Amino acid sequence: MNLIKNFLILVLNISSLNAFHIGIIEHLPTLKDVSHTLPYETRTKIVQEATGILPRLDFFSHEVLSNNEKFIDYIVYSPLTEEQKKVIILKTIELCRQGDEVGGKILLYYYNLIDNIL
Repeated sequence: MNLIKNFLILVLNISSLNAFHIGIIEHLPTLKDVSHTLPYETRTKIVQEATGILPRLDFFSHEVLSNNEKFIDYIVYSPLTEEQKKVIILKTIELCRQGDEVGGKILLYYYNLIDNIL
């Protein structure tokens, strides 16, 4: 189990390096090359572990949106000025939007993991 978790962490760290060109390490094998040295059963176990994480992340995003709704309702009926309410609500929405962008990046990493492992 620790092997799988360590491999997932390695994959996420390596996938963030894809945006950079580092000439010194061009001769190193790719993630796909390394992963295909693992038995197929191990690779499918890694996929299952990664897939199991996604519903927990989706639950978290649902909770954020639910609390966001409650918070905005609270702000709307608060004694703040209209301008203060607007600023706070827009900041709240911006934070949720940024969280959604992080979710999109997680799905991209997940997609790349599956593409490289299987």
